[in-house]
Amino acid sequence: MLLLGREYYQGRLTEPTLLFIPLGIHVGSSLLRRAILKPPKKPGLVTLTAYASLVSVPIHFYITRVIPSSPTPPISSFSPSELNYEFVKAGFTFLPLTSWVAYMGIVTVVLLHGAEGGSIINRWLTGKPLNKRLRRGVALLAAAATALGLYRISQEPLLLRGARLERALEIYRGFPPHRYLEGI
Repeated sequence: MLLLGREYYQGRLTEPTLLFIPLGIHVGSSLLRRAILKPPKKPGLVTLTAYASLVSVPIHFYITRVIPSSPTPPISSFSPSELNYEFVKAGFTFLPLTSWVAYMGIVTVVLLHGAEGGSIINRWLTGKPLNKRLRRGVALLAAAATALGLYRISQEPLLLRGARLERALEIYRGFPPHRYLEGI
């Protein structure tokens, strides 16, 4: 997803249109719905994954968009094109614990949220929810496929060197838990 999708959505007009506006509408309408309707006594998986996404997606955005845009050295406005496999490999090389937890956490939460939300939409359209085991199984298989891809990336030799590597590591250092948990 990281590199395949970025080609298509990352642009001055396409990113807001395809990513930020729909995401803002989704989050805003969900929060409004929660404010208007009485919250359920026992939240379902779609609600729990929504709450987890409200934490993990902004952190991901902060690490991959806000910190890299810093004009101060050594980051010096890391280009979006530099947020590539080598950037990911640097994370897995120098921050293995937080990289695995962060990537698999956000992937699993978002996939489960999508599967549960898809079932709600299907029930709204057809009157029937999607099979619970099937939708969760597909989400977890997709997470496993992502884990396999990340494992493959993490096993490749790191090609970033010198100033480019230091710039990438400085981005990771910009998020305090990385510094404290991994000591970089």
